[in-house]
Amino acid sequence: MPPTVSITFPEEDMLLKTGTTYKLAAETSSSSTVTSSWWEVNGKGITGNSYTPSTSEKSKALTITHYAVNQDGVKGSGSIQVQLANPSVYLTPPF
Repeated sequence: MPPTVSITFPEEDMLLKTGTTYKLAAETSSSSTVTSSWWEVNGKGITGNSYTPSTSEKSKALTITHYAVNQDGVKGSGSIQVQLANPSVYLTPPF
């Protein structure tokens, strides 16, 4: 059976701000030992479990996925969508 993955932070539909670092967290359970796990944001792998949305990001929504593989080679995953606030893209400074 594949590992069961539940993302505990951030929460579904949470508003993240660009330029702020977030520590991603997930709970994983499996009938056999989990041997590897990793995070992706919008399908792109990230290093470790910290994520800082770039101020150049133009999306207003992101999909965060956590993957886990057990010793039997079976992969499981869990995903959430979060909203993104990017003041540098949406606001124009006064002149």
